[in-house]
Amino acid sequence: MNITLTSIVAAMLAVTGLTAGCSDGDDGSVDQSDAGSSQGGSRGDNEAGSSTGNIGNIGNTGNQGGEPSAAGMGSGGEPEMSEAGAGGEAMGGAPGAAGGAGEGGEGGEGEPNVMLDADDDVMLVTNDEGMSRAVYFFGRDLPGSATTAPVSNCVADVCKTAWPAVHSDDIVPAQGIAAADFSEFMRSDGVMQTTYKGWPLYFYLEDAASADREGQGIGSLWHAVEVPFFTLVIMRQNPGEDTGLYLANGAGLTLYQLLGDTPGTTSSDPVSTCTTTVCRQLWPVFGPNRVKAVPSLTLAFKPFIRPDSGELQLAYGGVPLYYYLEDDEPGELVGRTKPSWSLVTPAPATP
Repeated sequence: MNITLTSIVAAMLAVTGLTAGCSDGDDGSVDQSDAGSSQGGSRGDNEAGSSTGNIGNIGNTGNQGGEPSAAGMGSGGEPEMSEAGAGGEAMGGAPGAAGGAGEGGEGGEGEPNVMLDADDDVMLVTNDEGMSRAVYFFGRDLPGSATTAPVSNCVADVCKTAWPAVHSDDIVPAQGIAAADFSEFMRSDGVMQTTYKGWPLYFYLEDAASADREGQGIGSLWHAVEVPFFTLVIMRQNPGEDTGLYLANGAGLTLYQLLGDTPGTTSSDPVSTCTTTVCRQLWPVFGPNRVKAVPSLTLAFKPFIRPDSGELQLAYGGVPLYYYLEDDEPGELVGRTKPSWSLVTPAPATP
């Protein structure tokens, strides 16, 4: 489908559900006591977390020149929209999951134990008591990819009590949910856990009925799984030092901002200063063909056409979004060590 500026602007919607920040209780435990593209190709911009996806080749676009330099973020609030633009397949499926099936694929045989709620978006799974409950993923976890296993960081007793791991030896999805997007793995504590799009799945202890979503947005890191899955999520890690909340794609690949870019406004597009051949190779644009953000993201998303290359790029809060070439796997943060580049903070900047 061809993208036009008119269709892009018409596609923008509003994101709901504000939780700005994260405390030590972001595991959502009951007692709250403790932790827990476009042109040139893209990195998983078509469908976040496909079971056996890959990274598209990075094209050499833009003019010759040196590396970029310094700037800030804007504000606003919008969620899901449809937009076009070529891109590579996504990463994020768990090891061992069969590839090839996408959203809307055939369900399994027998009585389904994975289905969608009445609104046809939130995933429900039948628990051991035979009751259907919403399932969640955790932004402190690492989703599995084609080459790396998932990692659950909800293994402390308090977190495990509040967020029981979902596991079934026989996943039977209803029509519209692809069986190939599910897998399983053994956690560091010896618990077997089911994954969807590579992400470990959990129930929430305080959800007493299938319509309950009591865990939604806790710490800005717990979100009910939706189908289609999100293309933008909030993550947080502690690789020696706490990263704070940051933005990633649905497969867990980190997104960055360039401090020298000029943020866009409601009436003007952003201006990217990453226009040299070297910069464009190292920092591919984030330009998904479908934008769906977790509800805790509250700034505006706006796709824009880069005048230097004609590529589609997404801006969050007016700030253009990029990948870093050397971040090959979910949760890698190599790009944040580079001068003039930083993680993208999901909360509005303090005035």
